[in-house]
Amino acid sequence: MKKKIDGLKELINNLKKTDRGRALLFFLGYLVFFVILFIIIGTSGRIVVDRDDFESGIQAYFNVDNIKDNNYSYKYNITVDVNDYVFTGKRDKDNEMFKYMDVNYFRDYEEKVIYKEEDGKWNKSNNPNDFDYFTNIDNIVDLVNAATYISKTEYESGKKTYNYEISTTTIEKIKNENYIDLDDKPNEIVFSTDEDENVNKIILNLNSYGKYNNICKKYLTIELEYDNFGEIKEIKNPISE
Repeated sequence: MKKKIDGLKELINNLKKTDRGRALLFFLGYLVFFVILFIIIGTSGRIVVDRDDFESGIQAYFNVDNIKDNNYSYKYNITVDVNDYVFTGKRDKDNEMFKYMDVNYFRDYEEKVIYKEEDGKWNKSNNPNDFDYFTNIDNIVDLVNAATYISKTEYESGKKTYNYEISTTTIEKIKNENYIDLDDKPNEIVFSTDEDENVNKIILNLNSYGKYNNICKKYLTIELEYDNFGEIKEIKNPISE
């Protein structure tokens, strides 16, 4: 080891004797500096916890009760390849008011009906959200309980993200009772929480599932953001007014 160190010192001293050598040392010094800087920036404020510290499913990790209470505002961004479909709205128990493509919709979960506002009138409508299954928190919980836990990322603010993988085979079995056997790249489910472990964002990267079902060519991402838990005032049924 001492010989290697002495050899390195001799090389550096020889490089210092020429303009080209000094320029090379200067360049290498900057290169090392930026590599260290990128490493520091990339790891600052977060800790990745190995999966061996956890069991499967969502038990004891984070809380989705704030979503299951059905009082919140939301934004759902669904990306199919290069196309984005955005739903924004709010829900209070069995009543939900949302907007899609600048059109207002009302959903009555108890009656299992959706109305669309057209020219000031509310008419029955089909559900404009083709991915309604994946925006239902009960269905998401069923999927993640059958998924493989990968890792947790913890931030200095107290916020955390939990990462899972699930095969298209498993999704098909749970969602459609379709028993297949695929050797495909796993889909991803990511939960983001606040400092109290309450989930406020869920991302489902369902590329493999989407390609298998001819929904997309490359990408299918469903991003669900929640806010204003317990603060939504009564949503009145516009049909009964």
